[in-house]
Amino acid sequence: MFVDLQLASVYESYSIDDSTILYDRQLQQYMKDYIIFGGLPKPAMANDFQEKIALLQDIYQTYLLRDVRMYVRNEDTVGFNKLLRLLAAQMGSEVNINELSISTGLPYKKCEEYLYLLEQMYIIKRIEPFLSNKRKEITKMRKVYFFDNGIRNVIYNSFNELDFRLDNGALFENYTVMQILPYMGRNANLNFYRTRDGLEVDFLMSQAGKIIPIEVKYQSFSIAKNIRTFSVFETIQSFEEALLVNLDLNRKKGKTRYISGSVFPKYFMSL
Repeated sequence: MFVDLQLASVYESYSIDDSTILYDRQLQQYMKDYIIFGGLPKPAMANDFQEKIALLQDIYQTYLLRDVRMYVRNEDTVGFNKLLRLLAAQMGSEVNINELSISTGLPYKKCEEYLYLLEQMYIIKRIEPFLSNKRKEITKMRKVYFFDNGIRNVIYNSFNELDFRLDNGALFENYTVMQILPYMGRNANLNFYRTRDGLEVDFLMSQAGKIIPIEVKYQSFSIAKNIRTFSVFETIQSFEEALLVNLDLNRKKGKTRYISGSVFPKYFMSL
């Protein structure tokens, strides 16, 4: 939701069906701020950088460290805090519960229990792999994401500018996931794909019998080109359209639709 009505008007002026590069710097900055500070109302509405951080830290202290910890055994407190930090560091990656158990000192079953707790309390979201050929797929581990980038960055202890962060790709990917989830129907699924042959697709959204492969790139593009990942995946699974979420290009080439992250939610509104 846009507080600035003029900015909202700019957002509405862009169509994902127009072949264009999104040049509006204010709209791009709005997206980057959202990626850093998340979408919780009070931090999002605050104008001051330090105020946003203070509000997020307060939410973290009162919700995660007090309310959620009510369900954590006293003897597990140190391990649980380590678990949160590890999940923040591994956002967008496949999570190995056995490795989490070793690193946190928590029993394997307790790690499973606390991951389930964090998911039920809408702190994290785990994405399962898409399995079509059990001989070729190499993992059953799930990827972990956070429901709010701001909360993740509090845990990660970094609010540095997005363009100068090593984790900007993971943050952009997390942002993309959180734009997809509200538009998924009850019978829809969101997965990722990875094979022994080295083929990886960031996300596969399946709904009403259709699959949409989605790649996320924290990059600027000036032209659209064929994406090898999609071409190879199509030999395994047919699809009508694939999406490449990027910083600024809206354009269609063959079955691949390049779409700017700033207006990405409009794609689902058009379905």
